[in-house]
Amino acid sequence: SSSSSSSSSSSSAASSRFGSRFAGVGANGKAAAASAVDDVRPNARTYTSVIGAYGRTGRIDSAERAESLLDRMDRAARDGDAGCAPDTYAYNAVINAWAKAARRSSSSSSSSKAG
Repeated sequence: SSSSSSSSSSSSAASSRFGSRFAGVGANGKAAAASAVDDVRPNARTYTSVIGAYGRTGRIDSAERAESLLDRMDRAARDGDAGCAPDTYAYNAVINAWAKAARRSSSSSSSSKAG
């Protein structure tokens, strides 16, 4: 029973962190939208969307953050939140984030050597 209470507290903490990221929605006078966002709990789809956004930046620090989110998904799934289990899309999004960061890093180092 203690594991279920610890997993529910970690789920609510994750939900709280996720909701706080979108708190700015209410600052623009969109109370209904802010209220709806507060009720959202992260799942594999939401995490993968954020991972994809990090990947599109092509930055190494963003690829690191994408991988960190994948690790968070895995921990949440092991703690009992099956809806957060990483899937093929999540793994591919992290791979793509690293590939894009490597290409960008490689092209910027090539252009700096040329000049």
